[in-house]
Amino acid sequence: MSEVTIRQISQDDIESLHSCLDSVARERKYLGFTEVAPIEETRKSLVEDMERGVIRLIALNESKVVG
Repeated sequence: MSEVTIRQISQDDIESLHSCLDSVARERKYLGFTEVAPIEETRKSLVEDMERGVIRLIALNESKVVG
């Protein structure tokens, strides 16, 4: 079984997070939206949060965001 790592998000994780959220959103079960914002908008928002010191944790399996 692969190990899952929990850590603060970095700019290198944004595309993988975007893909993970989009997959879950399209399931139409667990989130209040059915698709995520475009990657450019997501990146801008997350980078701004990082610059302000907002803590956002992600779960990684190897190098892929899984939560």
